[in-house]
Amino acid sequence: MSNAKGYLYMYMSFLSTLPNMKSLDLSYNFLIEASSSSHTKQGSTVSFVGLGKLESLHLYGNHINNGILPFLGVLTSLKTLFLGYNNFDGLLHMEVLCGMKRLQQILDLSGNQFKGNIPSSLITSLSSLSHIILGYNDFEGTFTFQIFANHSKLDVIDLDSAGSKLKLETEHPPWVPLFQLKTLLLSNCNLKKQSNNAFPSFLSTQYNLREVDLSHCNLSGLLPPSLLKSNKLFSTLILRNNSLRGHFFLPSYVHNAARNINISNNRIDGLLQENIGNLFPNAKYLNLSKNNFESGNIPSSILQMLYLDNNSFSGNILREDYPSATTYGKPSFRIHSISIESNKFTTPPFARKWIHRSPSIALINNSNLLTLDIRSNNLCGSIPDWMGALSSLRVLLFQGNHLNGPIPNHLCQLEWICLMDLFHNSLSGSIHRCFNYISFGRRIEKESISNIKSEGLWGTRSTEVLAGAVEEIEFMTKSMYFSFRGGILNFMSVMDLSFINLMSDIPHEIGTLNGIHALNLSHNQLIGSIPKAFSNLKQIESLDLSYNRLTGKIPSELTTLYNLEVFTVAYNNLSDKTPEMKGQFSTFDSFSYEGNPYLYGLPLPKTSFCSSSGESTNTFATTLNDMENEDEIDMTAFASSFAASYVVCLLDLPLFSTSILIGKECGFTSSEHACTHVMIFFLMLIISYAFMDADFVCLFGKP
Repeated sequence: MSNAKGYLYMYMSFLSTLPNMKSLDLSYNFLIEASSSSHTKQGSTVSFVGLGKLESLHLYGNHINNGILPFLGVLTSLKTLFLGYNNFDGLLHMEVLCGMKRLQQILDLSGNQFKGNIPSSLITSLSSLSHIILGYNDFEGTFTFQIFANHSKLDVIDLDSAGSKLKLETEHPPWVPLFQLKTLLLSNCNLKKQSNNAFPSFLSTQYNLREVDLSHCNLSGLLPPSLLKSNKLFSTLILRNNSLRGHFFLPSYVHNAARNINISNNRIDGLLQENIGNLFPNAKYLNLSKNNFESGNIPSSILQMLYLDNNSFSGNILREDYPSATTYGKPSFRIHSISIESNKFTTPPFARKWIHRSPSIALINNSNLLTLDIRSNNLCGSIPDWMGALSSLRVLLFQGNHLNGPIPNHLCQLEWICLMDLFHNSLSGSIHRCFNYISFGRRIEKESISNIKSEGLWGTRSTEVLAGAVEEIEFMTKSMYFSFRGGILNFMSVMDLSFINLMSDIPHEIGTLNGIHALNLSHNQLIGSIPKAFSNLKQIESLDLSYNRLTGKIPSELTTLYNLEVFTVAYNNLSDKTPEMKGQFSTFDSFSYEGNPYLYGLPLPKTSFCSSSGESTNTFATTLNDMENEDEIDMTAFASSFAASYVVCLLDLPLFSTSILIGKECGFTSSEHACTHVMIFFLMLIISYAFMDADFVCLFGKP
């Protein structure tokens, strides 16, 4: 049943007429338990009487509260009970559940607000259970795994985020499990100090594991070498954000079941085994980032999603000995995402071979590559020609390298790009007009990245991801660094070409990228005017054109960009009046416009006018419109000063004539006469212009 919105008791009278019903699923409705409301006083309570043969009850994802618990006792045949993601809260009084001796399959109480200790009596009395799911609650106290010692049928233990104050004791008292787990989910749990935060030792007895998540568990000590070797059915291993150390030991056999491995943010060291991709031929996701892996080349057997950032890998990204895209004679897997950010990779010291490498190698002969993140390495040379062959690429991150030469126009062939970051390189040249061929969020079709799924990356859930971006992708937008992950990346579109020494005008074709959210062209040497076509960037939230050589007027049409949150054209050579302060432009302060000496208007401060003493108190540009409405000019001082300069100008001519007479009386030669005349004449002009310039400064202000 679905969408059966209302009180639960309203449906039980009908359902109780089905005495032979064995399975009831009311999940994901808006059912409310009303036993504490006025309906109870009228006898309208929830009753499961008549459902004595019910074996499976699914009430997952409703608004049911504790009031239903007393009525579950009549379900003596129940084997499976799903109460997850409801409104249960308080202490877990489970006398009723403890009496359900036949509950032998699944007990799911996850996603509620249960508090206090997890009752040991609940676990010990239900020794036939195969699934115990208690995650995402607010439990506290200490929970001892020895309680599971007699659960021989146990397949799944899920205590994911079961409580920030909950402590797990896996080692004491000593115990030996009778079960063989398939799934163990303990993320965001605290291992008790008595366990020394060591890796749970009981896992060494397990050989049927499929999925383990021990992320954020404060684990320390050595990474067990037998974990992967002993479990040939292992599909997902997540150990991120711990303090595990030692080497990453790989199995000696081909592990076909492995799909997703994440041991990021630990202290794993050593060399990464060259044949890792061959040993995990079906792996989709490998995250080894933020560890201490030693210097070495990227393994030639690349996986579908490879995260090696923040290690110490070095050498050449692409090498002559990369094999063709086959594994054991079969077509190789397809690469979706590569991240090698913050390593020490370089290009060959002589010929820039990585630039001219043939795209037939395993890394490039792959139209499914979606993310390429090689930020913060030591790469030099020009951007390689084979980039244009990556027709499915969505994310291109080259920030913080030493790439030089012009931006190649074959980047225009990457029509599906939504994040392009070339920030802080030594590139040059111009912005290509053909960049308008790139999507930058304009096209969302069925083949969009939102349809690329990675199964089971977190627990048993299936999550839509962008280009394998299960981990955060960090980039600058709105003048700040943000980290984005998962589905939100499907809606982000950014182009950052700042700090790369561009020396051209801004092509008006960039104004057709009406799906872009952030555009950063700052700290270049761009010339010309700001294109009026930028008014078409209706989705833009951040526009940074600062620190260039742009001239002309800021287009008034930009005031129609109603999503714009960050705007700066500071430190250019722009002139004329600033855009009208309306819409989003009413939120921008003077810092958005500073450093443009010929720009005036709000929100720039006005120039203070000259006082009667003739002293100027401010050097900022003033607005003529504001000046016309204010009587701040001392007109008496202005008139007096102007009259004095006028008199000086009139005296120039008689003084010039007098100088001629004086010269003749003194016996000057004609050439000496001419020199004297010119010097006296120019002296008079300088004095008169000085008077007049002071007058105009007082009247109009400094430009």
